[in-house]
Amino acid sequence: MSMVIGGGNTVNNGVPTSIHGLTNIGLKVDGSFVGTVTFEVCHGSIGAHWFPLTVSDSGATTTTLPGTYYANVATWDYIRASISDYTSGSITMTLLENAQSPEQGDSNQIILQNVATSPGIGTPYTLQGEDSIRLGISGTATSVNIDIEVVDENGISSSIEGRGLDGMPVLPTTDIATHTTIWLIDNLKHLKGCQIQANITAISGGNLTIAGKAIF
Repeated sequence: MSMVIGGGNTVNNGVPTSIHGLTNIGLKVDGSFVGTVTFEVCHGSIGAHWFPLTVSDSGATTTTLPGTYYANVATWDYIRASISDYTSGSITMTLLENAQSPEQGDSNQIILQNVATSPGIGTPYTLQGEDSIRLGISGTATSVNIDIEVVDENGISSSIEGRGLDGMPVLPTTDIATHTTIWLIDNLKHLKGCQIQANITAISGGNLTIAGKAIF
């Protein structure tokens, strides 16, 4: 099934469209144009907080070219494809349900914290039987304490230990100076149905983003 979710010949936010219950989608961008299309998703009600959607495993959240771009949206409720910059031409954006690229299908995008500037649990991710999670931690914060937690169906939470790329364990609560780092969390299959969250208990001097892939 496919449906037009945006387009035109002027800057606009497109049509917020429900993707609740979908896993893999395609976003087809058609037209001859000079402009930028931005892909965004949100939880809950429309118009709450929109987050950039990474497409085609490229790390891109926008495109300036026609084509079909794929993404896993299992944890999101709504999507929009907006024309965020426009110079000339005409653009049409179409949502393709249950579409999957050859490179996709073995991982889910997750965003646990998005440019956070204050303590909080961010956006928990529901585990779906993944083997592991890779988290990139970046931002401008000069000091931050992060507790990676697993929360079961009864709301009981427990810290979980990961490891850095050097194989050294990452303590559940860690101070991070201003830099980018990658954490790996393994052996998650037995936690299917639980949620994983990045609880920022303290932060100062800037912001922090914690995002990555849940790998099957």
